[in-house]
Amino acid sequence: MGRLIHFCKTFIFLFIFAVLLGNCSAGSKQVAYRADDQEIDTGYDTRSSDEFGGSAATVKNPGNHLDLTAHLRKVVGVNVTGSGSTAKISIRANQSTTFQLGTAPLFVVNGASLGHNYANVYQLVNVDNIKSITVLKDNSSTSIYGREGVNGVILIKLK
Repeated sequence: MGRLIHFCKTFIFLFIFAVLLGNCSAGSKQVAYRADDQEIDTGYDTRSSDEFGGSAATVKNPGNHLDLTAHLRKVVGVNVTGSGSTAKISIRANQSTTFQLGTAPLFVVNGASLGHNYANVYQLVNVDNIKSITVLKDNSSTSIYGREGVNGVILIKLK
């Protein structure tokens, strides 16, 4: 019994020491890291990259007056073939993904599904109004879109 009490006292002392030491040296670094944390739009809410368990890439406030195709080329994991409204867009996903309905991802603008036709999205979206582009790549991230999201989902949030 004496050893258990000694162990508990030692553990509590070390725990308190670690907390105090953490507040003195590493606390400000942790806060700075949290401030730079990337937020990911999942389609139904926004989560920090620490909370998000899926595979996604985001480009925030693209600007530069480029067309939508050029902005999609910036996103990691997006393959763009061609240019303009005739471009073919596909998302590199994990190997377990079963591709159906062609290879085009689902396009969602401000929560409204615009289907798989990139030409429609290209004509409807004013590039100067884009706040962020998020690409959901894996099955866990795209599951809320069901069968429509099996080839990935491109979420475009407007200002």
